Amino acid sequence: MRRLILLSLLVLLIAAQSAHADEGEWSDHGRADFNDDCEVNVLDEQSIAYRYATCPGDLLYDPLYDVVPRPGLWCEAEINIADLQFVFGRHGFRCIDWWDPETSMGTYSLAAGSETVCKSAAQFYPNIGSGNYVDPISVVFYENASASRLEQEARAHGLPSVEHDGEQRFWEIKQCTFEDVDARGDRGWTCAPTDSCESWHFRAEVGAEGYATQSGPIGGHVDWGTFAVATPHFDDDCWPWGHFVPQVFPYPEELYPGFSGSGFDAGREWIKIQFNPSYMVVEYWGNRQSIRQGGCAQDQWPRSNGWAYFIPIEGG
Repeated sequence: MRRLILLSLLVLLIAAQSAHADEGEWSDHGRADFNDDCEVNVLDEQSIAYRYATCPGDLLYDPLYDVVPRPGLWCEAEINIADLQFVFGRHGFRCIDWWDPETSMGTYSLAAGSETVCKSAAQFYPNIGSGNYVDPISVVFYENASASRLEQEARAHGLPSVEHDGEQRFWEIKQCTFEDVDARGDRGWTCAPTDSCESWHFRAEVGAEGYATQSGPIGGHVDWGTFAVATPHFDDDCWPWGHFVPQVFPYPEELYPGFSGSGFDAGREWIKIQFNPSYMVVEYWGNRQSIRQGGCAQDQWPRSNGWAYFIPIEGG
């Protein structure tokens, strides 16, 4: 019976989908892009329709599809008509239409390469298939996040090794610039069988005046002072040597309470704990693309859950 009701509703939804406004940010619309191909299409619509009227505990239920948290007929967290309307109403939306490389900063770091290659990758954001995208940005340090202050704070919060090696680029308002700070925890650099390449790590780029989200001032706020976007992550090691960001953080809840998801998610959580800000802003950026690891870990496709933490760096 519920499936018959669903079919009737789908007809109405498809007919009405063009009436939905296309305002807002991709970070909001992208919640309807379940397979992260940067387009809301029939694959996403089929995926959520298949789960219509399911509740926690049902075999088909997945909280990912509860995009409009609202009580349903059958349970509090039901995947219901509001969720379907959200997805079908965004049919045809593409992430590229919400990102302007002339006025924005990216939400991923890019392979070093040439500035020409970097510019091409950024202009077709997020052209993940190009292989140029490396790490998702999931932390914004702000207020007084100059390169020198960020280096001081990194060393004081568990990241004593700081470099300036130009390994990655960041798209910053019409240009690609190298990272300003490359901070890492201690590790065995030889990564031999008796050592370990495991470490916490981030690269950060200090932004010019302008933007740090996909479009508009950081978080829609007027003034965040001097800010830097960062890519915190956990580096795991693999035999016989090398490191990678794991698809699933390898340590249990008992050792790292609250840590879950990929090495990218664990890195963001670790930074929050280490810096222990007295206040913090959280934003959903939607940069959830899986990124294949290289070398000894080509079977690993970690991704961020799309959330970004805004952590203040106070004067010093």
